[in-house]
Amino acid sequence: MKPTPSKSHYTFNLRDISKIFQGIVSANVKLTTEPADVLRIWFHENTRVIGDRLINNTDRDFLAGVMIA
Repeated sequence: MKPTPSKSHYTFNLRDISKIFQGIVSANVKLTTEPADVLRIWFHENTRVIGDRLINNTDRDFLAGVMIA
């Protein structure tokens, strides 16, 4: 998603990716025993870091579709 005049805050950088990985790495090892747990955390962190900036449901659905595919 590229920034446009109406969505100028859609600028993502390596700091955002770093926040996603920090969230994954900070997960409790004893509670994340299955690969599905790590995927759930990855989905949550992407939604938290990137999804919180999105301003409409169309963009949120696009993000969810990209993560699921």
